[in-house]
Amino acid sequence: MNKRQTAADMIESRLAALEAGNDSPRLHGEADIATEMAYIFGAISCSQYHDYVARRARVVSRESEEFLERIRGAA
Repeated sequence: MNKRQTAADMIESRLAALEAGNDSPRLHGEADIATEMAYIFGAISCSQYHDYVARRARVVSRESEEFLERIRGAA
């Protein structure tokens, strides 16, 4: 397996877990660091980098919305 595929698989696995509902701060950090390092070392392209960052931003947005709904329901 080449470095591009390894980097993509590493990022994909973490993003998939986040998208499935795992909201662990550690997992968020791993996804962020994996994306940044892969881009810095040229293992992913600029467009892939932006796609991964956008996916993680959507996860964060969804988690924020869910949190707001929970605290609104508790009030």
